Amino acid sequence: MALVLPVPAPRTLAWVETLRPDVVVSTYSFATLVVGRLREEGLITVPAVNFLTDFAVHPRAVHPAVDLNLAIHPVAAENARRQVDGRVLTVGPAVDPAFGPSAEARAATRAWLGVPAERPLVLIVAGSWGIGDIPGTVAPLVADGRFSVVTVCGRDERLRRRLEERGLGRVLGWTDRMPAILAAADVVVENAGGLTSLEAFATGVPVVSYRPIPGHGRDNIASMRRAGVTTVPGSDEELVAAVDRLARPGPERSAQLAAAAALFSADPVDPILDLAAARAAVVTRSP
Repeated sequence: MALVLPVPAPRTLAWVETLRPDVVVSTYSFATLVVGRLREEGLITVPAVNFLTDFAVHPRAVHPAVDLNLAIHPVAAENARRQVDGRVLTVGPAVDPAFGPSAEARAATRAWLGVPAERPLVLIVAGSWGIGDIPGTVAPLVADGRFSVVTVCGRDERLRRRLEERGLGRVLGWTDRMPAILAAADVVVENAGGLTSLEAFATGVPVVSYRPIPGHGRDNIASMRRAGVTTVPGSDEELVAAVDRLARPGPERSAQLAAAAALFSADPVDPILDLAAARAAVVTRSP
């Protein structure tokens, strides 16, 4: 099957010709296909790096002409090697330094949200689009009565109104306060294993994946489970029980947080800089 890349490829090539980088790094699957195609055709002559931000690797998230694939966990690296016959290295995630434990942000944000210091705060996220059965996830946690439940709906105003009309906990729309909100949380509940999960790992907050969205979201969560960085309940009762266990100190919480913290042992920037340095050395030696 032919892959036609009409508009993005010329724009990408124009950026490369204007900026004249030493390395091109893609963090998005479609961009990887564009860059890989241009590299394959010899239109991009500098090394190309594909930074895989998920644990599962979709076949269209890799390209054989890319010089280096960076995976955030050995499970992700294994998945990548099934999809592409190319160089794959395991590195850590790239997360904004704003995400991390902060006692000050935790106290201030819990006060803003009206959550008592001793009450577990469960943060439910649905990405920027609010995809999935979010009300079905929120309802049993609110009904249990032991948790303060905060849901971030992203840009889905309809979802926000539905939750507010049903009185399902504290509901937020799009917000730029996610580092502080995560610092205030005791558990994160999500459904796709996206970037918010990585931000939770960086903040030291355990993750529960419930009602995973079909397709790549389900595959991603299955790989996260293999990596030991999420708990995947199969029913509302299991969801409530998992949140209760992970919201307080215990072996399950400690094990998951240790597995998540281990992700950050290798800086993803290092192999990119090594690739740039190697190219610079070749260029310098060229007549």
